Amino acid sequence: PSCRRLPRYSADARRARRVVAASANGSCTRDLLVVGPGVLGSLVCQRWLSKFPAASVVGQTNTDNSHDRLLSIGVFPRLKEKAGDERYPFVVFSAPPSGSEDYAAEVEAALKFWDGDGAFV
Repeated sequence: PSCRRLPRYSADARRARRVVAASANGSCTRDLLVVGPGVLGSLVCQRWLSKFPAASVVGQTNTDNSHDRLLSIGVFPRLKEKAGDERYPFVVFSAPPSGSEDYAAEVEAALKFWDGDGAFV
């Protein structure tokens, strides 16, 4: 089984969604992809790993300039150009608009890595 998708609008649904996502029965992986793990994205990675130490966290970058830094905080770096068809239950898009000629297309490309279970932010 995978994490259930719940309606987004009611407070009860939001609370239930957090409970489902936080369940410890192993039915929902906590793996995370962060597209644009710069300052903000790296903080997200660190917080995620402190909360879910067994999770696999991947940081997708345009260049390999920050890969050593990402590895040092426990994040598996990968270049955007080498991304495969992996899908993740949790995806955070934190790349700045200044890094792209077509920002909307970058968001859309990142959305394709989300498996629809956890959350895309």
